[in-house]
Amino acid sequence: MPKLLNNIGIKLKATLVFFILHIFIAPFIRNSSSIATYYAVFIFLVGIFSSLTNKQLLTNCIVSYIVGAEVLWRMSEAKIFWEFGKYGVSAILILSLLLIHKKRKNSVTHLVLYFILLLPAILWTPFESFNQFRQDISFNLSGPFSLLICSLYFSRLELKKEELQRMFTWCIAPVASIAFLALMGIKESPDIIGEQLQLKQPLEILGQIKFLLYWEQVHFYVSYYLCL
Repeated sequence: MPKLLNNIGIKLKATLVFFILHIFIAPFIRNSSSIATYYAVFIFLVGIFSSLTNKQLLTNCIVSYIVGAEVLWRMSEAKIFWEFGKYGVSAILILSLLLIHKKRKNSVTHLVLYFILLLPAILWTPFESFNQFRQDISFNLSGPFSLLICSLYFSRLELKKEELQRMFTWCIAPVASIAFLALMGIKESPDIIGEQLQLKQPLEILGQIKFLLYWEQVHFYVSYYLCL
């Protein structure tokens, strides 16, 4: 298993096994929100463990994986709070920042200033109830906060090509589960989906989804090779 994990994103065979595994587990996640919940919590705990043990590459891959898997967990109705992905990534990377002592490669002062300048907007947030007030702040600031933490963390690293390949692979792998679940949904209730999207033929839906998946693949590979 460790050898397989080390080869994901590098060796074609290991990468294909990783993607096929996500297709295999998709039906189990879909049929049980409990499994989806345990799945999300397990990934988060692996990220915490990798931070505590200073496994930098695994930490990078786990936070990349959470970015790709958050939508899958929501689709599967996992019992996690709405901004779990953003706060999960932030918590893992904050822990890593506290444990690693590396000089930053680039200045992030402008990013810190950007986030600080967002904070006064809290004063103009409507206050109908404390719970709604808290949710509004969390919804609007969790994204910028997560980006800030990611910038602080990755500005200390100098990633190699192989490391970027692994991170891309871990990030895109949950999309295999998402695509599989989407196609299962179309196959089981095409008429309902057709009515919801106000289309006359279910085949049109399938064509549009294939088109979108195609362009997502194009976008992914173009981004992949431009970065590398």
